[in-house]
Amino acid sequence: MSRYLTLSRIIRSNRNGSAAPNLLMSRRMDALMGLLSAAVTIVVTLSIALAQPTTGESSTFRGKVTDDFGGKIVIETDAGKFLVEPRGLTANSVKVVPAEVVVVTGVARERAIDASRIVRENGEIVFLAPSTAVVPTVQLPGSPIDGSVARQWTLPEVTPAQIQAVLKEQGLTQIGAAERKKRHIEIQTRDGNGRDIIASLDRFGRIWEIEDADHDKKRTPVQISTEAQAADIARQSGYGTPSSIERRKHHFEVLTTNSRGEPLEVHIDLSGHIYKRVWLR
Repeated sequence: MSRYLTLSRIIRSNRNGSAAPNLLMSRRMDALMGLLSAAVTIVVTLSIALAQPTTGESSTFRGKVTDDFGGKIVIETDAGKFLVEPRGLTANSVKVVPAEVVVVTGVARERAIDASRIVRENGEIVFLAPSTAVVPTVQLPGSPIDGSVARQWTLPEVTPAQIQAVLKEQGLTQIGAAERKKRHIEIQTRDGNGRDIIASLDRFGRIWEIEDADHDKKRTPVQISTEAQAADIARQSGYGTPSSIERRKHHFEVLTTNSRGEPLEVHIDLSGHIYKRVWLR
């Protein structure tokens, strides 16, 4: 009997001894798998972040030139098309070749990039924004550019009289206070048909965006479905031949010009209604 108990203790001891290393190995494998999972998560997160342009801070964007409006260009990136606005330049100042790839440094705001630098793939600098003084200054629109800044101007104050003049030109009547945002002035207005319109002016007091205040593009009946139909609506509304049309989930974005030759991005919902216009300055 005593021999049996002794043998049982030996067997239990051996089993416990062999189980301890197995348990330790299992814990090590769990820890390793946890580290690998965390590493994969980080890589995926970084990949997504790099694929999407960062808004609100200076970033670098690589894309192919699809449109050229003289002083402004449109590039197509992995995240879609963006209007590139060289900081402080006048028309015909940026010389690019259609379909060439450029690298743009600047701040993205919705579908526009406030560019401080544009470089070709071979390293040639297409545009480099002039450095400003210690006091924040901006260049007055229309001032000449010859590679150096001849004169710097402080940001002008937009007066109520200027706002009224711009709104009158667009056939709008102000019905609410002008709210000054960081990069624009937003005003509640009404058009001649009694529709509430949100009008936005840029920092220089120029019209920047006009949008129907109560429009819901997600609830409009589908009556158009092709880029050709959107182009016809733009032309019938008095705009020029579109240079680019992008189909979105609930609307079309049409790059075109108005009767003055100013480039605009016209938004047309799927019912064929133009509910938003953005000036590409």
